Amino acid sequence: LARGAPSILDLGVAFISGIAASYCLTRPKLSGALAGVAIAAALVPPIATVGICLALQKFEVAQGAAILFGTNVVAIVLGSAFNFFLAGIRGRSSNSAAWAKRTAIVFTLILVGLMVPLSSAILRKIAGDADRTHRYAATAAAYGADVSSVRNLAPKRGVQVVEITLDASEKVSEGCVSALQDEANKYAQIPVKLRVITRLVTELD
Repeated sequence: LARGAPSILDLGVAFISGIAASYCLTRPKLSGALAGVAIAAALVPPIATVGICLALQKFEVAQGAAILFGTNVVAIVLGSAFNFFLAGIRGRSSNSAAWAKRTAIVFTLILVGLMVPLSSAILRKIAGDADRTHRYAATAAAYGADVSSVRNLAPKRGVQVVEITLDASEKVSEGCVSALQDEANKYAQIPVKLRVITRLVTELD
């Protein structure tokens, strides 16, 4: 699911992977395997996700993973070209230099075009997290509790674990927990398990 919703951060990781890979190739003392690891970390996960999701007929996730794969290819090429340029590596003929410049320009334009949907994706995620926190707060307030924090923990066996910390003057009721669980299930793409922590707070005049 994460590979099916790429963001601008994924593009940055791929660009740095390209720099790391090309740096290893220009330094004979460094292991050549490092270049393969850097590229594989950016390319293998999304293309594997495409195959798995096509087999499971999850076409929307497969489309997102394919976009991530294409983004990573472009970013790796540009990152490598950038590092090779700084290292002073040039083509032997004027024709190869001109071809390299044209290719770099095309890839840069593609990268700039991809930055728009990737940036909007991470903004939507941030806005969605803020909206969920607001809805949790409204639900808890109906039971006399305040939401202190909301954290998405690492999924376990395909179940997303959401940890909500509440401030209340007494232990929250089962009805409050059930209401929060219903709220968590409304917009979840995978099963959600709620973990509610209550901090007992006493206000003194």
